[in-house]
Amino acid sequence: MPTGRLLILDDEPSVGETFTYIGEDAGFECRATTSPTEFFAAVDTWAPTHIAVDLIMPEMDGVEVLRLLAERRCDA
Repeated sequence: MPTGRLLILDDEPSVGETFTYIGEDAGFECRATTSPTEFFAAVDTWAPTHIAVDLIMPEMDGVEVLRLLAERRCDA
């Protein structure tokens, strides 16, 4: 049984895949995306317990993602 849900946002698919393998090995159910839009949809519908965010991305940087998560009062 998974110990939590890990949601990953990174503009490099291979990095998201690597985090997914590590997270699953640690017992997490994982989802990874390269899209901020998909990421925030998953935050709202999938309710992750943990989040990993790339800080340097072309569409939206990680600091902005963290700001928006704080506005949503995300508990992850």
